[in-house]
Amino acid sequence: MSSLSDLSVFVHGILAGTIFNGDTTAVREWLKLASSTGSLYSLVGVPWEIFRANDLTPEHPHTVDIYAKGGGAYGYQSQMSVLDEYGAGIVLLIAGSPLAMQPVYDAVLATLVPALDDIAREQVVERGYTGTFVDGAFSPCANESAAAVEFNVTVVQDVDSLVVKGIERDGKDILASLHEIWGVTIGGFLAFRPLKARIFPVQIRNEGTLTMPDGTEKRVVREEWRLEWEFEANGNTELPGAGLSNSNCLAWTVTDWLYYGSEPVDRLVFVLDAETQVVLGLEIPYLRSGVLMPVKPL
Repeated sequence: MSSLSDLSVFVHGILAGTIFNGDTTAVREWLKLASSTGSLYSLVGVPWEIFRANDLTPEHPHTVDIYAKGGGAYGYQSQMSVLDEYGAGIVLLIAGSPLAMQPVYDAVLATLVPALDDIAREQVVERGYTGTFVDGAFSPCANESAAAVEFNVTVVQDVDSLVVKGIERDGKDILASLHEIWGVTIGGFLAFRPLKARIFPVQIRNEGTLTMPDGTEKRVVREEWRLEWEFEANGNTELPGAGLSNSNCLAWTVTDWLYYGSEPVDRLVFVLDAETQVVLGLEIPYLRSGVLMPVKPL
């Protein structure tokens, strides 16, 4: 029989990527569906019972994937769930009536997930993912002359995710240019156009060093993110079923389609302090930006 301690250690190993001898790729492959079901909200993994809930975070609506495995015997029930998006897990062991598990489990999910979502949004701000990042922000002249700033990138958080609100280089609007490039390339054969430039982490982290403005070397983690456009359909129609396919998410198919200088234009890298996990800067590889530092308050 497994105990709460046994299952908690097991779930922690999944979330930390230490299971499978620390092979994080194997963990990500394991947390994948193997088949679908007749329900929009239930998928089958090996051995996962995957539940896709879309009403757990009413203030910030989005789909939450729950990788779960339930079990039971006469008089006993168990439930183990992994919330990979939030780095959290749930382990429940119940003795007695089989009617107890579902309401207790639902109550835990309905209470825990919104709280985790609020904490995640707070941590994004506290750790410095939002704000304005500029070239040479730590130099003495950074706050003295706008001309000293070649790059200017602004990242904000809205109700859904982090958003790149602006990218400027030498006063030129790079985001507007990306919209124009879309129109004459991918936009020539896809019936939708980009709106907001949303960004998401892709679970790729590489350790290294960064030379700070004072010449010291600091251990850092380079965290990979991707820009995923929020799209709007082009054109109107009076045909039956108009807009039916709008809920079919195909944005993932255009990831890494556009390159400049051998770099995808949707790749961003946050540079974090390896010890504190606080953001030290932001890189936009296709613009050869180097590390853009967060602006200090004036």
